[in-house]
Amino acid sequence: MSFELKVFQPSVNTSNNDARMTADPGGVAGEGTGLLASQPNNCNGEVDSEQGQGNGGGALAPPKNKSAFNKLDKKVRIGMAVVLIVILIPIVVVISVAICAATYKDKDDIYDSSLFTVPQYFNGSFQMSSVPFKEGEDIGLQQKLADLYKSSPALGRYFSEAKIYPFRNASNVVDYQLTFVLPEDRLEELRNFTLSNEMVQSVFRQFLYDQDQDSASTYIIPVSLIMSSRH
Repeated sequence: MSFELKVFQPSVNTSNNDARMTADPGGVAGEGTGLLASQPNNCNGEVDSEQGQGNGGGALAPPKNKSAFNKLDKKVRIGMAVVLIVILIPIVVVISVAICAATYKDKDDIYDSSLFTVPQYFNGSFQMSSVPFKEGEDIGLQQKLADLYKSSPALGRYFSEAKIYPFRNASNVVDYQLTFVLPEDRLEELRNFTLSNEMVQSVFRQFLYDQDQDSASTYIIPVSLIMSSRH
């Protein structure tokens, strides 16, 4: 009895395989190539998308150069404003002080001279440096006394008259009288302080010490001044 050993070989349809190879060259490799070919497109797409987003964001935000210029321009404007304020403040202060000084009026400077009705007299004498006196010298001395007390800040408003009596014969002593007019409501206060004998005499004495004795041929001797007050 004999047996035949047969090896089973699957049949391959070469016509179908050839058709597939013809339709899709490379078979599986073709499919891999297709995948590889599409992958760069995907990568490029992602990169392009990111770049697009980046470009899009750059388009919305201002350029760096423009932003820096805006910051610099802002700093310059702030600096100019500070300098302008620093300059304007002293100017405003000076103008304000000038306006206040021009419009300010001291209460003591506001008074009604028609209320000054009570006379106050100061009599006395002084000695001239030489004799005889020149003609009209008594009138000059009288005018000097009047100008002296009229210009006094404290006594000027109350001053009324200065009088020089006729010169004594063969003497260099001169007699004088000063007249002030006071208001009744401040009578005692003025007599005791502002128009006291010491105050009125000190104004006259200071005037005598301020004389230019070197250039004047005749002048009043300061230590010779005598004064007394009476109502």
